[in-house]
Amino acid sequence: KDADGRKTGEKRMECSLIVDYKGIVECVRRSGEVSYIHGDVVYPEDDFDFAYGSNQFLRHKPALDGQQDFRAIKCYYSFVQMRDGSTDFLVMTPRQIEKVRRRSRAANSGPWVTDPIPMGIKTVFRSQSKWLPWSVEVRTVIEHGDDPEAPARPAFGGEVFDLPAEPAGETEPEKGEPPADEVPA
Repeated sequence: KDADGRKTGEKRMECSLIVDYKGIVECVRRSGEVSYIHGDVVYPEDDFDFAYGSNQFLRHKPALDGQQDFRAIKCYYSFVQMRDGSTDFLVMTPRQIEKVRRRSRAANSGPWVTDPIPMGIKTVFRSQSKWLPWSVEVRTVIEHGDDPEAPARPAFGGEVFDLPAEPAGETEPEKGEPPADEVPA
């Protein structure tokens, strides 16, 4: 037996919770403290200005007839307004977004290739979300989600669940439970 009391050679499957940006948006909204979320890109012809600090502001007026070429993007931003009227935002350059893309396991495939602008906006929001209201459990997952070298750790209070390694459909559901392939309404 190993240190966890399992038979050596026993098959074990582990999984990790990965919260996508839509899940992050939902969790931030559920906090009840956020009233508005917006992310966008800024092109050279857009009227854009921002400042951080005690008199922070972000102003973006897109030039609707301007060049909207991915290669010409000046920056990406994420903006959040709280219920109390305060605002928070984060602006990232294409170079900063590129550093995040390069760390991704799918840097050269999938949405980073087919949909780079939404991926850039998602990246800014994900970075900003670390400062927004969360539960402790969700914050732990989000803070380590961007770090491929983060130490392996169980999420949500350290609970580890051992699941039987039986193929789906080979066990009968318990009385009163729906079959495994049905999702309760």
